[in-house]
Amino acid sequence: MLSLSKTIEMKIDMDTTEFVLALIKGKYKSVRQFALAADIPYSTIKSGLKAGINGMAVETVIKMCATLGIQLESLMPNHTDFGDPRQLSSEEWRIITKFRNLSDNSKLELVRYLDFREQLDEHNESIRYPADEQSKTR
Repeated sequence: MLSLSKTIEMKIDMDTTEFVLALIKGKYKSVRQFALAADIPYSTIKSGLKAGINGMAVETVIKMCATLGIQLESLMPNHTDFGDPRQLSSEEWRIITKFRNLSDNSKLELVRYLDFREQLDEHNESIRYPADEQSKTR
């Protein structure tokens, strides 16, 4: 089951259907795998996600929430009982989704690379170039 903190991280600027699809792909890699785990016909889930989760049968949505390990209330449009959630851009969410699909070794390599890039950026920000000084005096 997904923890509340993981659900908070994933509830970003997206509609309910996109949110559920992101949860499914994050945990099950595909809608078909999720359908098998939830014991819901694949066609039911696929058409429901295409048309919008708000039009799906309540029983189906409850079963989906139980399989995803989330509360039904978290799908409510104005549900704000998350404390102070981090707001992620769609690009950040795409990066997180891709990261979760990597092997453990690839994740480690990526984290090392990001650490390197962060240090490089910090180093470059601390260097004052003559052009920077001239632009500040104008």
